[in-house]
Amino acid sequence: MALRIGSGLPNIQKKDLSKFPILILPLSEQQRVANLLQLIAEKIKVEKDNLNHLSKQKAYLLQNMFI
Repeated sequence: MALRIGSGLPNIQKKDLSKFPILILPLSEQQRVANLLQLIAEKIKVEKDNLNHLSKQKAYLLQNMFI
């Protein structure tokens, strides 16, 4: 907040932003994180497919329950 300039549309100057260090993880750590996120994405897909199948099964069972 101390770096803001202006009152109407406050902004931060490029020269001030260039002073901030940007930490980048080593490539091996980036790959580990990417692999973990990929596994999570695959798990979400599996669980969504499972939910879809269970919803269809529920609809079928409810439909046949009152025949």
